[in-house]
Amino acid sequence: MLAALAEVEAGGGAAYHFLMAQQGKAGRLLEVKPYLLHDIQYYQLLIEWLDQPGSGREARIAYDVIYDNPQVGDEVEVIAILNIVDKIIRHEA
Repeated sequence: MLAALAEVEAGGGAAYHFLMAQQGKAGRLLEVKPYLLHDIQYYQLLIEWLDQPGSGREARIAYDVIYDNPQVGDEVEVIAILNIVDKIIRHEA
């Protein structure tokens, strides 16, 4: 888990703290559709959450935020920031 802690000074010297965490969610790839856009490899993915069978999300991501050669059935960890997929990591068997 990556975390960043920031402190912001407010008027009168009071400090406010906030924590932005980057955590993964376990899923399985149900669909993998590679495509090129301006000669750059992208993937359109359908991901099912392992803790909520039948539910999940679609994501469109570039080649540099996913492992090589993603396949249907792969178990993955989906990392999102503010509900935007930032990285997909394959779980090794």
